[in-house]
Amino acid sequence: MSYCAGLRLWVIVLSANPSADLELLSKVKVEYVTFPGWQMSIDQITKYEDLPENCKKYVEFIEERAKVPIKWIGVGPLRESMLIKP
Repeated sequence: MSYCAGLRLWVIVLSANPSADLELLSKVKVEYVTFPGWQMSIDQITKYEDLPENCKKYVEFIEERAKVPIKWIGVGPLRESMLIKP
């Protein structure tokens, strides 16, 4: 599982949302933070505490990066496949 942490142009690190200058964008290198996945289905999980540890670490990373708490987590394709993070 990977997250785009930024874009590098020569030695300059750009934000993940640079301007739409296509010539500039053609020269950037995407920098990813890679996370280990999990080897189980999570679509039947109803409690945050029951998620695989690597899944929880990924959610916590996104919270830190976005500086916004995550309240709802989708664990499957159905509308009902949501759990509440305490």
